[in-house]
Amino acid sequence: MRLFQWALDGLLFSGTYTACVAVGASVCTSLLLKTSIQPYLLLFTFCGTLVSYNLHWWLSPAAFLSARGRAWSRIHRNKRPVVIAISALIAVFAFTKLSGPCMVVSLVAAGATLLYSLPKVPLPQTVWLRKMARGKTLYLTAVWTLVTVVLPMVAAHAYDKEAFLLLAHRFFFIYALCLLFDLRDREQDRQEGISSLATHLPQQVHRIVFLGLAACSALPLPFMSATSGTGLAGLILSLFALIILYKSARATRSDVFYYLLLDGLMAAPVVTYGIKAAFH
Repeated sequence: MRLFQWALDGLLFSGTYTACVAVGASVCTSLLLKTSIQPYLLLFTFCGTLVSYNLHWWLSPAAFLSARGRAWSRIHRNKRPVVIAISALIAVFAFTKLSGPCMVVSLVAAGATLLYSLPKVPLPQTVWLRKMARGKTLYLTAVWTLVTVVLPMVAAHAYDKEAFLLLAHRFFFIYALCLLFDLRDREQDRQEGISSLATHLPQQVHRIVFLGLAACSALPLPFMSATSGTGLAGLILSLFALIILYKSARATRSDVFYYLLLDGLMAAPVVTYGIKAAFH
């Protein structure tokens, strides 16, 4: 049991699981659009996510982490720069293997990801960015959509109606998901002086906004006629699960709930493809 707990903590707090989710969500895009999977793009996505999350949590005050996360981060704090350096080197290697258009989008994604962590740097030149972070939920949504949807689209030159319907669905789905993470971070954001929807909206209004985003995410689904039934089932089930979990998100700050369960919903549609493959 202790070995399992040790492995789970390492998976969650090192950013490895989140990096796997990013890869899974990218694979999901390729499967839904019936395009080829790009190995170097997945490698870039995995290592880039590791860099982003380790940098973000390395800069974050330990007091704002959960008890388990705080203990793990304290023990492994000096290892984060090593992970950042190695992951960055591998990401650069993978980047050189991408196509021209994909390189451009990758650079935008990498720059946007680094900019997201800048307000964490305790310097006069960067702290002022916290006052401009009111749109951090939308910003984070845009970055995740760029990495897990737009990049695979560009890599496969998929610009048809189905691709843009999927892009709309995933954008609103990720936006609703990020809104739940705002609930977890609201006290941290208040103490750091960072504005977000969760720190400003009353509970009932927050719920209405969340349900509105979920509804917008559902709207493109009936029009995705070229998408397989397996893929659509995965998208519908993950959206339904997200709505069901709203109440729990208001009541818990559990690392397993947020990092394992909620994060995992972004890659959940891949599971339906796995189930189908297992029975064929």
